[in-house]
Amino acid sequence: MIHNVKLWPRYNLKYLGIRLAALGIKAAPSKLSAIRLMGLISGLLALVCNIKRWSGVSAFASHTGSAAPRWRYILRYFVQTATDRVWGLALYEASPELAEGIRIEGREPLERAVSEGKGAVVVGAHYGPMLYVFMLNTLGLDVKQLIGKRFFKKAADISRLVPGRLLSKKFLAMADTERSLMAKGGERGIVEHIKGGGVAFMDIDTPAQSRKAARAEFFGMPMRFSRFPFRLALAYDAPLFFTLFEKTEDG
Repeated sequence: MIHNVKLWPRYNLKYLGIRLAALGIKAAPSKLSAIRLMGLISGLLALVCNIKRWSGVSAFASHTGSAAPRWRYILRYFVQTATDRVWGLALYEASPELAEGIRIEGREPLERAVSEGKGAVVVGAHYGPMLYVFMLNTLGLDVKQLIGKRFFKKAADISRLVPGRLLSKKFLAMADTERSLMAKGGERGIVEHIKGGGVAFMDIDTPAQSRKAARAEFFGMPMRFSRFPFRLALAYDAPLFFTLFEKTEDG
């Protein structure tokens, strides 16, 4: 009960804020400017509230080979991360207007594999699995994804404590168990989906917990990667695609 009392205001304020932000983006004459402004404000707030993370971000900067001053790298990190999150919100909540600015390149091999009934495995960075799924869905593809068990535990609390009308469309999409399967349990469902000619999306840059996972360098740092997407593609002769986001000069 005490646990719920602490979480109730946090979750309700969060999703109220998301709703208000979505309304602000929809009403703004320049949606791109609104997204940038919200990203800047929330990024600066995150910067101030996460001082303990500064040293970790600075250490990561040295591995990337960035020549930027550390203070500038840390500032850009928080602002960019926050802006990316605002984009994730905006695409789901104000998608009709913003989706027009999305261009998917190299889509033909993926669409051909699906049309031939092979299915496909798509991997990308954890910039936001739902953004990849959003863009893949714009192609009319049948996409399922693996999401960590931690999200589903949190989602159960959110669904219980926050009124349904307040929940964001992005959250509802992630919590849809027809589309999102729990990692370390939902892999069989992903296999069946691939065998049926569907598309499976998984993160590739999230450290694997198993000690049997493949080890490789990631920006100069050793990291364990899951072999599952690669074994899945080999086992069922499904092509594997790497995806990334590239922002144009106009956003």
